[in-house]
Amino acid sequence: MSPYSQEVISRAQQYFETHDALEVVAMEGFGATDAYAIGTLSAGHATDAFTRIDQPEIEVLVVPGGNFPTMPFIAGWEKQFRKPVITTNQAALWAMMKVMNFKTPLPGLGRLLEELPTI
Repeated sequence: MSPYSQEVISRAQQYFETHDALEVVAMEGFGATDAYAIGTLSAGHATDAFTRIDQPEIEVLVVPGGNFPTMPFIAGWEKQFRKPVITTNQAALWAMMKVMNFKTPLPGLGRLLEELPTI
């Protein structure tokens, strides 16, 4: 699920599938064309999109878009959809915590920051 246009998420799909050998099972975008438009999207947009695209073969829900305000909602989405949710800001924070050797879990921000898995 992405705030971006179909063209942009199609390029992301191609990247994930060729660079990381991941299979993208479903995609939905909101067609936002600038950072301001992304910032106006609500958690409800993401919840509705997850509901439309969720399928048993999906193992993780990914939400790109650093200006898409998602952090307070990740844990709720994981509980509702029973799958890990990875967002841009969450992944960036996780990576910085690894670099800084910060090992204190951050509850309420999703499994990635609660469990702090290693690569």
